Order: sequence, then C-alpha cells, then structure tokens
Amino acid sequence: MSFTAAAFLLGTFAVAGPILAHLLARPRFRRVPFTMLHFLYAGQAEMESRRRLRDLLLLLLRCAIIVLLVLFFAGPSINTGKKQTIAKASYFLAVDNSLSMNYREGSRSLYQNAIDATAEFIQKSDEDAQFNLYPLAGAEPITELDRNAALVALRQIRTAPLQGDLRSYLSDLREAGISNPDAKIHTHIASDFTPPILQQITNLSEPIVVDSFQYEFSHPQEEISNCTIYDGDAKVGSDDTIQLQATLINDGPEPVRRTVVIRNLAQELHRFEVDLDAGEHRRIERGISFDTRPTSSYAIEIAYLEGDGLAEDDTYCMGLSIPKIESKRILVAGVNSRETFLPETAFQTLARNYPGEAIGVETITANVFNARNLQEIDLLVLTSIQQSIAQLLEPLTAFVKTGGRIVFFVSPMQSPACVQTFWEAGLLPALPQRLRSETTHTTQSPETSIENLPRALDVSALQALQNYKIGQAVLTGYYECEAKPDSLALWRLEDGPGFLYYSSLGLGSVLLVNTSADDSLGTLLKSPVSVAFCRTILGRQEPLQTHIFTSGEPIVLPKAENMKTISGSESGIQILSPNGNVLTAALTDFGIVLPPLQEIGWIKTAAEPALYAGINPPREELNLQQPEAQTLDASLHAIFQKRTEPESALQAKITTGTKPIWKQIGWVLIALILTETVVANRLKR
Repeated sequence: MSFTAAAFLLGTFAVAGPILAHLLARPRFRRVPFTMLHFLYAGQAEMESRRRLRDLLLLLLRCAIIVLLVLFFAGPSINTGKKQTIAKASYFLAVDNSLSMNYREGSRSLYQNAIDATAEFIQKSDEDAQFNLYPLAGAEPITELDRNAALVALRQIRTAPLQGDLRSYLSDLREAGISNPDAKIHTHIASDFTPPILQQITNLSEPIVVDSFQYEFSHPQEEISNCTIYDGDAKVGSDDTIQLQATLINDGPEPVRRTVVIRNLAQELHRFEVDLDAGEHRRIERGISFDTRPTSSYAIEIAYLEGDGLAEDDTYCMGLSIPKIESKRILVAGVNSRETFLPETAFQTLARNYPGEAIGVETITANVFNARNLQEIDLLVLTSIQQSIAQLLEPLTAFVKTGGRIVFFVSPMQSPACVQTFWEAGLLPALPQRLRSETTHTTQSPETSIENLPRALDVSALQALQNYKIGQAVLTGYYECEAKPDSLALWRLEDGPGFLYYSSLGLGSVLLVNTSADDSLGTLLKSPVSVAFCRTILGRQEPLQTHIFTSGEPIVLPKAENMKTISGSESGIQILSPNGNVLTAALTDFGIVLPPLQEIGWIKTAAEPALYAGINPPREELNLQQPEAQTLDASLHAIFQKRTEPESALQAKITTGTKPIWKQIGWVLIALILTETVVANRLKR
C-alpha cells in the first residue's frame, strides 16, 4: 500500500485520546440503603457486565474512526502490479507545397519527389504513432492522424501559387516538446529550401529539441534551367501607344535565347527575340498600338513561347483599362470659412486654368462632414484634424484604399490626440510633433528625383513648382515631423524637415503639407505658386489603369458605370476566377472587392462591361536559388537538435500500477460514525 500524503499517518497517535478517556471515565456508585441486598447485588453485576461490553465497543469504534480518518487524509492506494508504459510518438511533417516546388525535371516535379519521400518516412514510422501534417502554402495543418489517415491526407495536398510559411509548423513543434516532455517528438521536412524557406528556419533565435530530425532536399539532379517574367507595368506613350514594361530573368547557368510574345488574350500583338546571359535581369519596354476606346479593358500577356522547368512564371498577366475622362471632385473640410477660404480659392483658380478636366470644388465644415460625402469626391482636403473627422477613421481608410486621396494641412488649432489617432491608423505619412514658429522657406528643388516619383503624382506640376520658385514663398512656422518608413518627403524646408510628405495606401494615397491652409503659418496659397501647388496635390488624370495583383492578396477593382449586379442583389457581382469558378464579389461604393485568391491567371467580371485583372505568382517564389547541400545540412542540424536523454528512457518507462481506495475508506468512515452515535446513545440509558 502507498500513500499520497504519508505525513497524515502521524495522526494515528490521536487514538490515545479515546483510550485515556475510557480509563478515566470509570463509573462511581452511590450507596443506597435497601433491605433486599441480595437482589441488588445480582442486578448490579448484570448491569456492570453490559456496561463494560458497551464501553469497549464504543472505545473500538472511536479508535477506528480516528484511524480511518487519518487514512482518508493520507490518500492510500493499493498496488496492482508493475507494468511497462511506452510514450506515444508524435510526428510533425512539413510538406513544402509552394509554387517553386512545381519545378519539373523530366516527367517529375520537385513536389512529387517530396511527397514520395514523406510517404516513405510515414511507412517506416511507428505503427501506433500520431501524425501532424503541415502544408506550408495555403492550407491548414491536419493533426492527430494515424498512419493510414496520414498517408491518405498526404496524397490529397496540392501545390498553391503562394510562398511557403513555416510559422505554424515551427511554433507547434516547439510547443509539443515543452508541453509533453515525455513524448517522443519526430519531425520531417520536405522542401526545395529556396531562400524564403531557408531564411525562416535560420532566423529562429533558439533551437528546437526533438528526438529525431530528417529532411528531404528536393532539388533537380542538374542545374536549374528557368526563365522568369515578373514586375510588369504599363503607361500611355505618344501616338496612342501603350508602353509595356517587364523584367526578364535567366536563372540558368548558360546564356539562352527566348522568344517573347505580347498578346491580348488570343490576339498576338508583338513578338521579339531576346538573348539573356546566365543570371541576367533585364528590363524591357515595348510600345503597343491598338484601339483605345474609352472604358476599354484589355487582358495583356507577356510570355515566353519556349517552355522550361517552371511553367507558372513564363507568363505575366496585366489587366488594363482606359477610363473615360471624368471630372475631379474636390471637397475642402475645415473648422470654419477662415480655414477653407484660401484652399477653395486656389482650387477654383486651378479649375479655370484646366476647363477640360471639369474640376469641381466644394467646402464643408468639419462638424457636418460624414461618410456619405466620401462617395461623391475624388480628393478630400482637411485644413486641420478635428474630433469630428477622427470619428470617421474607418470610412476614410476605405476611401483611400479604393483610390481616393486625402491631403492634410497642419494647424495650431488641431487636436494632438486626433492627430495621434490618424497616425496610428496609418492615414498620415508623417506625424507633426513640435511646432516651430520661425520664418522659413522651402528648398528650390524637390527632395525626390523625378524618376522615383509615384505615378499618382503629376510630374509636370512638380516641375512647375520649381519654375515658379516655390522657395521664395515665406512660411512663418512649421512642425517637426516623424516620417513613416515607407513615406516620401517630396519637398523639404531649408532647415531640413519635410514640407510635403507622400505615402500610398491601397489604391490611393495621402499627403501631409507642413503648413496651414489659412494664413496662420504661411502664405503659400496666396503666392503665384498656389495653382501649381494645387495641381501637385490633386494628382494626375490617370489615362491608363493597371489591374495587377499577387496571388494571396486582397483584390480591389474600380467600379464601372452601369455595371450589372446579380439578379436580386444590389451589392453582389459575379467574377470568373482563373480556375473557371464563378465567385461573388462585393460591389461597394468604392469598387469591386474580392477576398484573396490562391490562383494565378485571369479574373474577369461576368457582366458587361467586362473588366480584366491579372493575378501573378509572388515574387519571392520565383527565386529558385538553392543552397549547397553541406551548408543546408549544417543549418538545419543547428536548429533541430536531438535530445541528450537516452532514447530508451523516453521510449519505455516501468511504472507501478496503483488503485486509490480513499472512496471506500470514506464510506466505511461514515458507517462507523453513525454506529458510534447509536452505541453512545444506548449507553446513556
């Protein structure tokens, strides 16, 4: 017998209490004069005999109660014999099903080799083991499988045009070893270990301890021979041509000649030969002439005619549309008319100078501004950031992400808390911090070169700012600003801080002007440069729109006029996916919104006017560079370290089987307590 809390056994000494009480409680008889003494002596002897018997029984019951109470708290268990327990093995299998695994050498792909190697590993494993499968691209882990179920699930995994992600696999593997240190943890990785995968492993700060680690390095027997097309773009050229651009890469060890064809779906538009040296990256540009009717939409492909090891990166898809010229609707929002007067006047002057663009300008006070106003404008100018505006963060963010633009002016009257709120929401390209009430000027030329400017900005307007000598405009104050890492300081003040900050967000952009829109900090909007400055922050009239996305990212397309929705629905529109599936996209006030698609190729609106968009592979998966075998082996074994405890100590543990009996003791204890009560009451009679 064993005890959970043996210290309670010391309580058995409490048995001495009832024994002492019994010895000290002898009855004393009172003398009673009575003539019939012989009858009295006989009755007294009989009562004395019964009393002793009851006292002894009561003493035994009380001693037994104390002993059983001590045993109850000591937690007794009885031995059921020795047995051998074997720790159940857990297998964590990572299968790289990312795009690069589709590389083929002969009739087999790297992915097929990885699946076969993983299946062989499963078949050689313990029969009663538990398996956890982790596809690294676009699929959820499949856990707690037996061997047969693991083999079936493995064959059902398909490749996805996404980048491999090891985070879930590595996290669960580490947690399994920590939460269950007695279990045997085995792991197996099958991958081509291209830079995105290998970097995730080598970036681990601490090694992962496992019982065994194996890997399958899926790589071609010969050197990789692959050419890639990525990073396409388009712009309007002269003479109604469209200038198409793309980057061509030769990942092979030898120079190659490739035939490149540009087509609009099945219609070939242009063909040319290109010679690429080993490892060469070349940016090409070709002008294409075809019908550019308003609201036309085109599905442009730039493709290699010759095949190679990886077919998915031989074609780059670009959806293009040429919208009809639309009016620019501008809304200036401020606390009062004093704040909005100068920017309204400057934009009205701009509208008179550009009558063909039909620029419309309206003003509104911030306290009545609401989300409905955003549905009717292209540009929002905020002369200061107030609490009433900060309450509309969500619709403002959606407005920018779907192609709108917001221009922020700074003002000493704005709320610092609201400014911080906009900054944390990502709607400010820079955070105004400390106000400097000092006279200053801007630099004479822009900070960012013309070549590096975003397409959404009007380059000619920026050049006009320089021609109008923007540096002569006197500013009586500015803010020291903290810029976002991805923002641009298009123009700077002569003291160094940025004057005009720009950052993109989704399909739109935001700008911060480091002066006020009224006359409190500067006179910019009263100077001759005001029209060119308004032209700059308004942006260019986009004559060509490109619809290019990466597999796995959200898709937002512009909404065409009179676009038909699904019958019976006011907010849904049918989309044909690259795999031929019919999907329902949300038709919002800001555009057509689809969730991320794990496909590559073309999507197209089912309703007319048709709109095309191209979905291309992630750029990271087009890098097929593979590590040296020795370097890979050293890196992996530095991360996945084997346990130092002997394997036999983990695999089999000899344990003694025990069965707790405290419940039985409890019931006996209750019965004895009830019996003791009955006996004690009888004794008093």
